[in-house]
Amino acid sequence: MTASYHSVQEAIDALPAKGGDIEIAPSIYRGKVRISKSGVHIKGTGKKPDDTLMVYGDGPINVGGTARSNELSARTIAERSW
Repeated sequence: MTASYHSVQEAIDALPAKGGDIEIAPSIYRGKVRISKSGVHIKGTGKKPDDTLMVYGDGPINVGGTARSNELSARTIAERSW
């Protein structure tokens, strides 16, 4: 199943208990994520590893952006049994 989310955390939270794969588009993502289940794999879809970066941070105040600057489109691929 493929779905779009506004944050990496939202995509992680939507995964089933057994985990799954999350693919994120090339960009720099700043923020904090909490992974409390096993089997979660996050993969950037860029051509090079440096095309997709996740940077630990508190949000737009640290990067000079706006509240919407941390939004992203994440694609979650996972088998769901419902």
